[in-house]
Amino acid sequence: MDVLEKDLESDEAVRALYKDWCEAYDKERDHDQMVRQFDCFKENAHDVYRHNQVYMYEPEEQHLLGPFADGLRDDDE
Repeated sequence: MDVLEKDLESDEAVRALYKDWCEAYDKERDHDQMVRQFDCFKENAHDVYRHNQVYMYEPEEQHLLGPFADGLRDDDE
């Protein structure tokens, strides 16, 4: 999943990205899990965005938010 500048404009925007990410990767997170993992997800989203800004003209170097972007594996749920 790609991360755009608008996705990082506020915590509300990052929460919306987190919800979209959950849907895209078919992750079931209850409210408490999302609250606990929010900072990890937010940090990873910022890292992906910053990396992609550096490599914006090298598509093969672009990163995406992967299935473990909130720090939980499926067997951790």
